[in-house]
Amino acid sequence: METRLTTEASTSTEAYVPPSMRTAYVAFDKNTNVSRGFGFVNFVSREDAQRAINKLNGYGYDNLILRVEWATPRPS
Repeated sequence: METRLTTEASTSTEAYVPPSMRTAYVAFDKNTNVSRGFGFVNFVSREDAQRAINKLNGYGYDNLILRVEWATPRPS
């Protein structure tokens, strides 16, 4: 199932995301152009990032439950 962020979806989360969000990246499969189910968001401050994690982790979006956490390096 493919889910894409739309204008409607982004406005529904505006109340939960601090305005200090710098960039957002969603990973897409290079061959199918379907979302790989994860992305990364950068914030101006660590505090704003933590607030977004606190408010959005476990949030129901469409038919999904979001898992929002600090990025960690891949194991080598």
